[in-house]
Amino acid sequence: MRKIAWSMLLSFALSSGCAFGPSALKDEDFYTTLKPGITTQEEVKQKLGKPALARISSTGGEEWVYQYTPPVPGPMMPAASRFLTIRFDQHGRRIDYDRSKAIR
Repeated sequence: MRKIAWSMLLSFALSSGCAFGPSALKDEDFYTTLKPGITTQEEVKQKLGKPALARISSTGGEEWVYQYTPPVPGPMMPAASRFLTIRFDQHGRRIDYDRSKAIR
């Protein structure tokens, strides 16, 4: 029952033109602030909040995944989500990141 309620809430939010996820992901300037070996997990969390997914990487560090779905102009228009995966070393410093955009 809880899963159905979350699904309904998410579909309503997406169909009503609401943005979903950290809005910093739509800002191209944000990506220049992610410095390899310098930017920490705490700094990323302050800017983006808690990641949608966090997992241990094969190197022993962590990978954090964020998703942003921009508002859509109408209820029948599909939204293209943007994803950001940030990899950190064992000391919590950024190694690299990947950006991707889901197909509509």
